[in-house]
Amino acid sequence: MTFAIHRGFSPQLSATVAKLCLVCFISLILRPALSSAGIQTLCRRLLAALTAQGWGSARYALDLFKEAGTVSDEKLKKDHITEEAVDKAHDLIEESNIEDQISDLPPQPLALLEAIYRKRIEKNPSTGDVYAAYEGVCSEAGLEPFSLRKVSDIITELDSAELISCRLVSKGRYGRTRLISWPSYSSMERIYERKREELF
Repeated sequence: MTFAIHRGFSPQLSATVAKLCLVCFISLILRPALSSAGIQTLCRRLLAALTAQGWGSARYALDLFKEAGTVSDEKLKKDHITEEAVDKAHDLIEESNIEDQISDLPPQPLALLEAIYRKRIEKNPSTGDVYAAYEGVCSEAGLEPFSLRKVSDIITELDSAELISCRLVSKGRYGRTRLISWPSYSSMERIYERKREELF
C-alpha cells in the first residue's frame, strides 16, 4: 500500500484503511492531548470530511482541532480533548458555517428564505405557496419580486446549500410538484431566528 503524505489520502483507500491511518497519525502526534474516545470521534469527523463535496477536509481538520481545544479548555475545564469536546466543536463549526451562509445571502434569496421560514408551520408547502409568501416579504422589504422561474432556481440553490429541504412528488396526470420544508435539524431554526433579528 502506497500513498504520499504530502498529498493526503489516496482516493483508492477504503474507509477502514483511511480510519486506521487517521488513528495512527492522531495517536502519534496528538495522543498526549486526546482521550481514547476523543481519537475515535476525531477520526469519525475527519472521515466524514474526506467524503464531503464542499468544505475541504484539511481546513475542517484544522478548525476542528482548534475548536475542540478551546472547548475543552474554556468550557469543559479539561486538560485534554475529550469526545464531548470534539462533538461540541463540530456543532459550533457547523453553526458558524450556517450563520455565514445566511449572512452572505443577497436580498432576494434572503427574502425567499424568510418566506419559507414563515411557511414552516404548514406541512410541505409547494413552490406556488412559497412564492405567494415571498411576494409578501418583498412588499414589506420594498423589493421587486423575481419571476416564479427565477425563484424556483433560487429554491434549488438554497436546497443545495442545505438551508432548506425539497422533494419532488408525483401528482399523477397533473405532473410533479416540489414540496419545500424548513430543515429538520433544530440548530437551523435557532440560528436563523437569531440572525433574522439583525436582517429584518
